[in-house]
Amino acid sequence: MNNLKASTFAIVLVLLAAPLAGCLDNSPSGEISGDEYNGTPLASGNAGDFSLIDRDNSNFSLSSLKGNITVVNFIFTSCPDVCPLDTSKLRTASNELGDDIKFVSITMDPGFDNVSRLAEYSETHGADWPHLTGSPEQLEDVWSDFGIRVNKSYDEEMEHFNSLSILHPTPINQVSVLNPDNSSSIYFSADSSLSSNETGWNLTTAAFNANNISYNYTTNEQWSHGMTEIDGFGSPSDSSWWWKLLVWNASNSSWEDSQVGIDSIEVNSSTQIAWVANNSNFSLLSPPLHFREGGYVKSHSVAFETLPDDASGWNLTSAVFDDANISYNFTYHEQWGHGSSMIDNKQSPSDGSWWWKLYSWNATNAAWEEAMVGIDSVEVGNTTHLAWAANYSDVSLIPSPVDAMSHEGMDQSMGNESMDHTMGHGETNYTIIHNAVIYILDEEHDKRLAYIGSGWSSENLIEDAQTLQSETIGEETVPALGLVMTLIAGLGAVIITNRRLTE
Repeated sequence: MNNLKASTFAIVLVLLAAPLAGCLDNSPSGEISGDEYNGTPLASGNAGDFSLIDRDNSNFSLSSLKGNITVVNFIFTSCPDVCPLDTSKLRTASNELGDDIKFVSITMDPGFDNVSRLAEYSETHGADWPHLTGSPEQLEDVWSDFGIRVNKSYDEEMEHFNSLSILHPTPINQVSVLNPDNSSSIYFSADSSLSSNETGWNLTTAAFNANNISYNYTTNEQWSHGMTEIDGFGSPSDSSWWWKLLVWNASNSSWEDSQVGIDSIEVNSSTQIAWVANNSNFSLLSPPLHFREGGYVKSHSVAFETLPDDASGWNLTSAVFDDANISYNFTYHEQWGHGSSMIDNKQSPSDGSWWWKLYSWNATNAAWEEAMVGIDSVEVGNTTHLAWAANYSDVSLIPSPVDAMSHEGMDQSMGNESMDHTMGHGETNYTIIHNAVIYILDEEHDKRLAYIGSGWSSENLIEDAQTLQSETIGEETVPALGLVMTLIAGLGAVIITNRRLTE
């Protein structure tokens, strides 16, 4: 299972002379002398406007910076050398120039560079300015405006891999119920479904509503909400019994009478409550489930060719588990076939309060959906993607198959529903090749200067930005033919090859 075929993904970026030459029309007026600048002077027209998405997931328009000298560069976050080097030099220039000079970075790899990756990149490199992404169509327009042509070439093998994701049990708060006849049940609500500063009453209603449990209550000025009926068990008007509130004491591992009303209970990750009929046998009330580890995702891919002919979802599941050394136990039912009872040391309880549930990836809707057949009836094709998750889990936390496989190997607890923590196995290689260029726009956002390659310094850019900011522009226009010749000569001057291995 380890001889997986490499999948290759390539982005080729070339700066072509023809698009730039076409931009020489409608060029800014002014006498542009190369002697007074360190960068290559331009007369290639106005940068126009565009609207993309910033690293904080908000809309950003280039026109919002009009009136400021603006530095524009193009990056991709998986770049191993030139992009981080340029970003470092731009950071030095930004710190020196202050707020009067603006900086913008635009991705060249929108398929990979989502807002979270751009945010991580900018934070890692201390680049506190807009880092932008968008749809391929939006970015193609921007690249075209700046005379940049991006060609993508995919290896067909990338389309032929199967993956299996595992979403472990996420933290839960539980509401236990012990009825007058001593029957009991446990209802839960994922922590992520509750906002901050929630109360025990919020937890109660969230758990009951999530499980379609009927209930009635009263309100009292002193005690606020009080339960009168749960799932058909209504306390009688003669008060021969009533619903009593208990809380779980983790230190003593026991249920205790609550010393405050349900509205005064502050819910945190360890909060567990119980509603019990006061005439029931409290010793029959089960302790809370002990699956409070931080939820996280593991993902593993296998090449389609490594699976047997007519492979089923169970073949894919067991192949992944065996290859990744993931422990598992299963049950077998004559009608439904195999079912997972334990995955990666997480055993579903015998009382059925939660269980491992099967999901499949719907490529048309780009969403995980509950599997409508048993695992043995799932037919594995070239691109079958499955997921096992605790039945109460938030399925939106499972990454798409492409996102799951794009990470380097990690096995970490998730924080705040972040999907950045996954585990990848197998091999995913891709190569990015491009020429590097940085533009300086004047206050009207006319393209005035360019830095090509990586041989420029932050001191050069600082000096040019300050010169451009302070000078008065004349009326004559001089086309920057030197830039065209430089680009032709420099095509391929900066070649970056990045091989990403996920194992």
